[in-house]
Amino acid sequence: VFEHPIWYVPAGLGDYCQYLRLKINRDDLFVKTQEKLQEQQIKKRYDGLTQAAQKFLFDHIKAYEQNRSDHNFRAIYESLEFRMNTHLDVADENGITPLMHAQNMGCQRLQEMFALYQAHRE
Repeated sequence: VFEHPIWYVPAGLGDYCQYLRLKINRDDLFVKTQEKLQEQQIKKRYDGLTQAAQKFLFDHIKAYEQNRSDHNFRAIYESLEFRMNTHLDVADENGITPLMHAQNMGCQRLQEMFALYQAHRE
């Protein structure tokens, strides 16, 4: 559940909005969600999706490092925009985070995008 301003959604999700009311208060929802996430089957699935999302991000950062294509830049942007379980502070198999990759390759474009992402993530 994500409460947000009406049009604070990616453009790719369309031009229509829908209003929903919870039948549970926020505090209880948080507790129930945390309990549900501890169920082994759900935890395993969520962990797998998280690992796949992070790998997708790293694969496109490494591809962008090779050829700086707009396709790979867009894939990096969309990974951060649409996959809430993708993080800039998680290291790859070499111990390098996406932030470190951007800095190591001296890519101002990625550094600026990552800084904006971090500033608005909260």
